[in-house]
Amino acid sequence: MMRITASISKSLIFALLICANTSFADEENANSEESTATEEETIAVSDEGIPALQTPVIAGLQIFTGEVEITRQDKSYPATQPLKLGRDDTLNIKEGARAKILFRGGDFMHIPGPTQIKIQADTSPVVMLESGSLIAYAMPKLIGRGEAFKVTTELGSLSIASGKVRVVQDGVTEVMVFQNSAMWTDNDGEFNRKLFKKEVMQRDSDNQTFSQLRVAATTKLTFLASPEGPAAKNAIELYNDEGETDLLVNAFSRIQEAYRFNSKAAYYLGLIYLNMGDDVKAIRQWKHFNKIAPKEAKELQIPKHLTVLIARQVKDEITAALANEASISNNPPEPNSVAVAGFTNRGEDKYKIISKGLTALIISDLSKVPGLKVLERQKMQRLVDELKLAESGVVSKKTNVRMGKLMKAENIVIGEYQVGVPESIGEPTEAVKTEQ
Repeated sequence: MMRITASISKSLIFALLICANTSFADEENANSEESTATEEETIAVSDEGIPALQTPVIAGLQIFTGEVEITRQDKSYPATQPLKLGRDDTLNIKEGARAKILFRGGDFMHIPGPTQIKIQADTSPVVMLESGSLIAYAMPKLIGRGEAFKVTTELGSLSIASGKVRVVQDGVTEVMVFQNSAMWTDNDGEFNRKLFKKEVMQRDSDNQTFSQLRVAATTKLTFLASPEGPAAKNAIELYNDEGETDLLVNAFSRIQEAYRFNSKAAYYLGLIYLNMGDDVKAIRQWKHFNKIAPKEAKELQIPKHLTVLIARQVKDEITAALANEASISNNPPEPNSVAVAGFTNRGEDKYKIISKGLTALIISDLSKVPGLKVLERQKMQRLVDELKLAESGVVSKKTNVRMGKLMKAENIVIGEYQVGVPESIGEPTEAVKTEQ
């Protein structure tokens, strides 16, 4: 048994009172990991209706709106998704369509239609922009690569070591550097120049001009190329038209997969899961929505809805746990898990409220310990209510251990406090094994 000595004085009252009156809804830690491929692949199975890829996979295609056509082995086919791409694949993004190409390692492009591009390399991001426009995002830090992201045109090539660059090919090649820099080199090698942030170059077969890019133009052009806005709009229209649930989940999930911080996807997925009766997924989505768009969430009263949903979820879980107490008590607890019981006030009644604040502070500190799973305070409080222990304010060690078992906690932290400097503050704080 592990013991932690604890004391409390009046100097902590103000902080604890603040904590006691603060909402303790858990914040979900959204850890987004970049998925990278480390080995070359050769596709053995063809995509539906499209010949098998005979070269290593260099990129993947996502179609958000409209139609895209792929030319492979000299024949054209309607592109399906997800579609893996390799050298010599040519894509025709039709008018009104929006697509994204994600290269192995993290580099990607947003492509609005009408645009035609060709993949030109086996292992590095090199594409030829035959016509139309694209925005290239070079992300070398994600993969630790040395080579640059390259976009070639009929007049020359652009090397982007890191940053965000728009390239347009319509008789004249136009390059706009939104972030960092890029190096332009003519095909004949007679002219090359490093372009910096906010610089615009227009190049034809005879000469070139340079100008400065305005911030407002950067925002507008990014929006015109990004698939995110139109995809969200189409998904919302499908929701308003009462589309099939599976289609709605798929539409918004695709947006969220590509754009982790799209608030519309999180909000509508929460609504959809709520209508499906899946409170767990609804809560997860709305916690994410509340985190990435707090102002919008407040306007839609999402924090209030979350409070109700979490309370309902906790009530259902506790009711089920009490109904199956015999079997749950015989099951092993979750490894490295701990629950924190409300601390018992041994002093004047006016200091009883400090219990919540003290409990919250301990939960907050324990949550920072790597590998330790701290169970929800709401569940513990619900158990206290269900077992009718709140009135006395005193909970025995045996009852605390019982509550820990019901929560499947490996340990439960229990203790008491008294404001002031008494000769004795009673039993020290303990982390008790629930299996004892």
